Amino acid sequence: MQKKGAEYFMAIIGPSIHQESYEVSKKYFDIFLEESPKNARFFIPSTKAEHFMFDLSAYVRLKLEMLGISDIYHIYEDTYANVDKYPSYRRHCHTGEEYKSSILSTIVMK
Repeated sequence: MQKKGAEYFMAIIGPSIHQESYEVSKKYFDIFLEESPKNARFFIPSTKAEHFMFDLSAYVRLKLEMLGISDIYHIYEDTYANVDKYPSYRRHCHTGEEYKSSILSTIVMK
C-alpha cells in the first residue's frame, strides 16, 4: 500500500472468534511456536488434552503493531458466542446449525 502512496495506516479488528471459544490442536499451537516462541502468550491450555485456546485478535493486533500501525480500533465481539448476530463456521461444525453467510474483511485506501 505504501507503493501506492499510502502514508497513514489505521486498522479495525472486526468481530471474530474469542479465545474462550477458539480451541485448537497442539499441531496448530506448534506452528505458531515455530514462528516465534513468544507466540505462546496467545494460547492458554484447554480442558481437552493436547489442545489450547487461541487469542486470535491479540495475535492480529501484535502483527499490526509490528507493521507500525498504532491506530487500531477493535470491535470486541465474539462471533462464535453471539449466535443471533454473527455467522460462525466453527459454531456450525459444532452444532450443525445452517451456515449460509460469512463476515467480509476489506482493505480501503483513501
